[in-house]
Amino acid sequence: MEIQDIRKTIVTLTSVYSDLNELWKTDKCIVDAFQVLRQEKYREFYEILNQSDFESLVLNVVVNSLDKNTLSRLSYLFEQNIKIYGQSQDKFDGFNFLALCRLDEQEAFDDRFELLHNDLKIIQEEDYPSEQEQQVLLAETRKEINALQNEKSDYVRERKWLNINYYSKIYQLSKSFLSIINDYFPVKEENSGMIQETQINEINLETELPAIENDMIFRAKMYERFLLLEQKLINDKYLNEDRHWISAHENKKPDIKSLIVFLTGLNVNGYFLPNRDPKIKQYFETRYHIKIGQNFERKRREAFTDDYKIIFHDYTF
Repeated sequence: MEIQDIRKTIVTLTSVYSDLNELWKTDKCIVDAFQVLRQEKYREFYEILNQSDFESLVLNVVVNSLDKNTLSRLSYLFEQNIKIYGQSQDKFDGFNFLALCRLDEQEAFDDRFELLHNDLKIIQEEDYPSEQEQQVLLAETRKEINALQNEKSDYVRERKWLNINYYSKIYQLSKSFLSIINDYFPVKEENSGMIQETQINEINLETELPAIENDMIFRAKMYERFLLLEQKLINDKYLNEDRHWISAHENKKPDIKSLIVFLTGLNVNGYFLPNRDPKIKQYFETRYHIKIGQNFERKRREAFTDDYKIIFHDYTF
C-alpha cells in the first residue's frame, strides 16, 4: 500500500468515526423518522468499517516506518466509541428495532393503502348504470391493492437492515480495531516504578485533542441533525460520496440555487447561530467544493424562504 493510500484510508476512517461518535452522543433512541435516517447512516458506517482491512492498514504503517502517532487520532476515536457504547449500552441494545421497521412501513404505505381502500368502499356504495361496470372498477382497484401489497413485501425485504443492531456490531469492530493497534504497538513497561506508556501515543488524547466545533456555525445539537439531512443529499444525488456538490442544470452548470434553497431551509429551521452568514457561506463552499459567491446574501435567499418546502419536500428539517 502506498503512503498516500495509507493516509487517505486513515482520513476516511477518521471522518467516519468522528461523525459516528457525534451521532451516538446525541442518539436518544426514539422511534421516529429521524431514527430511520440515523439507522441508515449507521448501516453506511458499518459497511465502510466492516469492509476495511484494518490489520493490513496497520501493518503498512509499520512496514513504511511511518511516525508512531500516525494512528493516534484513530486510536482515540476507537476508545471514545467504546466509551460511548458502554455508557449507553442499555439504551442502544434495548432499542425497539421492530417498532422502527413498522414505522418505516407505515410512513411508506399507509396513506396509499387508505386511499385505495376508500376508493374500494366508494365503488361498492355507489350506483352504476350496470353491475358489470361496477365489477370492472372493483376488480381494477383490488388489483391495485394487491400490487401495492407486493410492493410493500419487496420494500420490507429490502429494508431488513432496519432491524439490525448496528450499535453492537460497530462496538465489536471498534474493539477489534483497537486490539490490532495494541498488538502492533504493544504497551511496554519501563523500569520498576516508571509509568507505562504506549508506543503509538505518548500524550493524553482526552485533554490534548479538542472537541469538534463545526466551525461555530451550528446551534447546539443541530449539527447531528444536519448530518442526517446531508446523507439524504447524497442519496438524492445532490452530493457525491466525497461531498462535492454535483447537482447541475441541463446545461451542466452547477445548480447553486438548490444549494441556497437547502441552506435557507436549514436557516429557517434554526440550525445556525445568528449573525454567522460569512462563516456559513465559507463553511459550505469548503465542505461542498463549490463557489457560492453572493448568492447567499440575505436579500437573495429571502426569495427562497418557502421554496425549500417544495424542492426538499420529503426532508425532515
